[in-house]
Amino acid sequence: MPLGGAATAAMSIGDISALTGMITGGLGSLGKSIFGIGQMNKAKQINPQWNDVKENPLAYQNLGAVKNLYYGKSPAYLQAAANIRQLQSNTMANAQRNAPDSATLLATGAGTEAQTQANITGLAGKEFQDTAGILDNLSRAYGMAINEGDKVNANKLMKYQLDSQAQADLRKSGATNIFGGISDLAGGAIQYGNYMNTRDQNKDINNWLKTRK
Repeated sequence: MPLGGAATAAMSIGDISALTGMITGGLGSLGKSIFGIGQMNKAKQINPQWNDVKENPLAYQNLGAVKNLYYGKSPAYLQAAANIRQLQSNTMANAQRNAPDSATLLATGAGTEAQTQANITGLAGKEFQDTAGILDNLSRAYGMAINEGDKVNANKLMKYQLDSQAQADLRKSGATNIFGGISDLAGGAIQYGNYMNTRDQNKDINNWLKTRK
């Protein structure tokens, strides 16, 4: 009988089944560990970085324009005030040329000054109202700029957190698969060894029982 056939004949169906199970389980455990090593390599390739998000320049351009309107003097109001003063000057020049006497000139001057002050006061009131409206726009512009900065920071942080979490998950899963595969392989070998020990013990007992007959 060939040597291979003798070896096969010496092994029972149980032996062959146990050996096949150990080999199959060992290959599965080895594949599990190899897969875990691949996960660890993928984790090394992840480089957590801040997301390169740019701020929207329109938010800050709008803020700058509104600030200029709020803190600066409007050219329109400056021109209106100059026109009021020019009207007062023209009125007094005409009065000086045409007034019949000094009393009339003084009365005209007093009336012109009162009207000028009233016009200036009205202009200042209108400017105050417009400035109050601009203040509301300024508050919104500041809010838009702050929100834009917060959005950029949040987006930058989000990518870094997602990359870091993905890297940590791969490392954890990889380590679990590597050591799990090793543990399964060792467990399979121990199980096969226990089977062989039990088989040998049973064989010894049977042989002893045969000698007692």
